[in-house]
Amino acid sequence: MLNADASLVDIAHDLRRDRRRVTRYVGELLDRAEAIEPVLRCLLPEASRRERLLSEAGELTRRYPSDSIRPALYGVPVGVTDMIFVEGLPTRCGSALPPEVFDAPESSLVTALRARGALVFGKTTVDEFAWAEPTATRNPVNVEHTPGGASAGAAAGVAAGLFPLAVGVQTNRSIIGPAAFTGVAGYKPTHGRVPTDGMVYCAPSLDVVGLFAQDAAGLLHAASLVVPDWTPSPPSDLPRLAVPDGAYLDPVSGEPRRVFDAQLESLRWAGYEIEYELFPSREDLAEHYRLAGDLLHGEMARVHGAWFRDWASLYRPGTVRAIEKGWDVKEEGLVRARDGREALRDEIQGLMDRAAIDFMICPSSNGPAPRGDRPTGYGAMTTLWSYAGMPCVGLPGATTEAGLPLGLQLVGRHGKDEALLECARFIHRKLLVR
Repeated sequence: MLNADASLVDIAHDLRRDRRRVTRYVGELLDRAEAIEPVLRCLLPEASRRERLLSEAGELTRRYPSDSIRPALYGVPVGVTDMIFVEGLPTRCGSALPPEVFDAPESSLVTALRARGALVFGKTTVDEFAWAEPTATRNPVNVEHTPGGASAGAAAGVAAGLFPLAVGVQTNRSIIGPAAFTGVAGYKPTHGRVPTDGMVYCAPSLDVVGLFAQDAAGLLHAASLVVPDWTPSPPSDLPRLAVPDGAYLDPVSGEPRRVFDAQLESLRWAGYEIEYELFPSREDLAEHYRLAGDLLHGEMARVHGAWFRDWASLYRPGTVRAIEKGWDVKEEGLVRARDGREALRDEIQGLMDRAAIDFMICPSSNGPAPRGDRPTGYGAMTTLWSYAGMPCVGLPGATTEAGLPLGLQLVGRHGKDEALLECARFIHRKLLVR
């Protein structure tokens, strides 16, 4: 019987050992999608999805008849956000532009997933060009609330049990935010660590391709298989954690702040050392946000230059405003904004060095998913880390009294994704398992 909440690690193990038959499992997921997709709306329509997937599943079982030769993700269905190219499926970027405008070879990350036995369940919905205009996707926790930003379809599909793994994108908060709002785990890698070929960019200096799973163990398992040059990190039982205090936490108040403080107290009871660091100042924070905004809008305007010239009437209003704002960012402003990334990263990691801090810990968002489809969330808890290009993992594990998920975010050192995901797995297993 289908267990929609099963962990990726367990599902992958069961599929390889024939404790779950690939064709039967895929068929159950297809049945589930047909039942809930009219409300959830997290998948792009595909007329022959069932025929394609059952054919691919059958071919997989013929290619790997013995469990001794089956790859690590044998038969695992994966959702892929519609900013990423998948061979045989159109890419629309949540827009009305003709899909042939974006035609390109398949993403190397998707190819790597297929090589390890994964099956692409389908393309998942995305805000228009992963930015301002939301999808019609609903939050499976409560359909009256948004599932989050650009990677909403990928996160919602994992949360609803349509696939145990999904590929998403983040420019500012589009992995960490939806993971928090839908109650799943999300991995935003170090900028540049995961290949972004085969992706339609929003702002290349900020864009990353990451993953969603039910838990941190699933993220670690998948990342170890597809992230280039992955070097396993020895687990650190009780790393030192720091909360970025002061102006950064000002947007978190009321019930979300009480829940966050309770989570920290639970970690202390488990033996974790947690420091509070006054970083950054209110003035510095405002400047980092300004530079990050200049970089995002300035690069977005340049990415869309030719497309917007030819297809301006097909762009939705929020995307038009973002592109027009980017036209006001001159080249010298872009240079300053790009230089600011390294300066901020050095500042954060210098603070961590001086205080002997292993990881930063903070809320994933300043509150639960807003009601309706606008806004899709707030960037206050993610902009710093996205701008600095540092890796983040969003963990589920707490809810409001109304039952809406509240995420917890861990931030690691630049390039040290292995250590971050290992720490996240340990914390989630011991303290945050639902």
